[in-house]
Amino acid sequence: MTRHLQLFAALVIGSVLASSAPTAQASDSWPAPYKTYAQIESEILAVEAAHPDIVDVQSIGSSYEGRQLYVVKISDSVLVDEGEPEVLIDALHHGNEHVTVAQALDTITALVDGYATDPSIANLVDSTVTWVVVAMNPDGLDYDLSVAGGLNWRKNRQPTPRSTSIGTDLNRNYSAYWGCCSITVRSPTSRMYAGPARFSAPESSALRDFVISRASGGTQRIAIYLSLHAAGRFVAWPIFPRAAGIPVMTIDDRMTMNELVAGMAARNNYAPARYTPTGGTSTDWMHYTYKVPSILMEIGEYTGEVSRFYPSAEVMAAEVAGNRPAILWLIGQAACPADAAGLAERRCGPRFDDFERSAGWAVNPYGTDTATSGRFERGDPARVRIGTRTMQLGDAASGYRALVTGALAGRYANSYDLDGITTARSPQITLGADPGDLVFNASFSYGATATSADWFRVWIEAEDGTRTLVHQRLAASRYRYAAYTQVRVSLTAWANQVVRVVIGAGDVGRASLVEVAVDDVRIERR
Repeated sequence: MTRHLQLFAALVIGSVLASSAPTAQASDSWPAPYKTYAQIESEILAVEAAHPDIVDVQSIGSSYEGRQLYVVKISDSVLVDEGEPEVLIDALHHGNEHVTVAQALDTITALVDGYATDPSIANLVDSTVTWVVVAMNPDGLDYDLSVAGGLNWRKNRQPTPRSTSIGTDLNRNYSAYWGCCSITVRSPTSRMYAGPARFSAPESSALRDFVISRASGGTQRIAIYLSLHAAGRFVAWPIFPRAAGIPVMTIDDRMTMNELVAGMAARNNYAPARYTPTGGTSTDWMHYTYKVPSILMEIGEYTGEVSRFYPSAEVMAAEVAGNRPAILWLIGQAACPADAAGLAERRCGPRFDDFERSAGWAVNPYGTDTATSGRFERGDPARVRIGTRTMQLGDAASGYRALVTGALAGRYANSYDLDGITTARSPQITLGADPGDLVFNASFSYGATATSADWFRVWIEAEDGTRTLVHQRLAASRYRYAAYTQVRVSLTAWANQVVRVVIGAGDVGRASLVEVAVDDVRIERR
């Protein structure tokens, strides 16, 4: 096809699509009140220029057509990484969801303008880092607005290999549950096409890389994630039933996200909801990968008509203003998201590890382990029995994963048990002047041939490398079956210090069956 024929075909297709969109906005002022990419870029750069002390505009990558993907950072010491809790908000995964851009820009304005006039907002900016990606899909945005009345264009503008179709639905292109849950996501012609591979779109991979960059020392500094979409007037959190094949959600996770959603809904009069995975969404991916409370907000009334994506200026302004208190409240929860669910003591101290995700623990940190089998690993343990007695539990203390010696179950009870010494060390933990206790659940089981030379131990390691034994269990020449018990250790002696928790197990006597599991390691909040 010649270039002229291609242009003619594009115009025809555009006119057909536009005919199904509302025409109320198709005027000389089009695309007002919807923002083009150039307008968004100009606005956020102007805000940065006017408030360089609390606003920093960064690029996290480029779209397929080369537009910068901007993230706006808002914080009191904006050029310094202070280690404060962070909130990530993004908008416009879909090119036709213009109200999300308005909501993202309104959030920036509320924080920046309120900093000098509203003490509660000043406190948010002083204590929290807020990141706002105003337009995840700038190519789709400008294409959607290229015809008066709008093209109702959802996807990005990336060609699909071995197809004449254009575009990937960015919110089906993340890795968690990618390509699942609907046949339509596998068809390049579908508006919800998931793309040829996970993170095949430069826009979704850019957000992934940015989120990765916010992880430090095994901890994701982004404490809450909010993704803005249209429409439906509800706030929702993703639920992963174990049967769905993503075993990462604990009761604490459910309680936390449920209460965050309820708190937002109480402030914007949206419906609180939960949803099962829809395949490849950013909220699914964020929670699956980092255990970050991940919330979806669908802005505006769902009418089933194309017109819902093109609200009037008045309707859009009212919707955005109504959501502002909910979003500001959510940002205020970043210091302790679990506090909304009454879980602050155990979830919001200096450290909490339920081993449902990789959190920076190092196995064999000193290079001195001797284990030839059963070294520590983060896994979903399989039940191991001797007769009717359990030697390795088939479940974690909470959730589905724990730190265990040999998660697999083999032909015999000792097929994957510990042989030798294995250790695991946490990332560094900064303690305050009055640190809470170290609390964890542990199971130490062994067979009848075990001796007191076989052990389970926990140390606190000071910043200079000095280790202090704070808990020990020794085996005996009799069966001890698997069962979790809670251990509590005072950390008062390490006040105002930077420490690590070291966990070790040894099967060093005569040949015997030894299994260890540790879960829910935390330092409580005072």
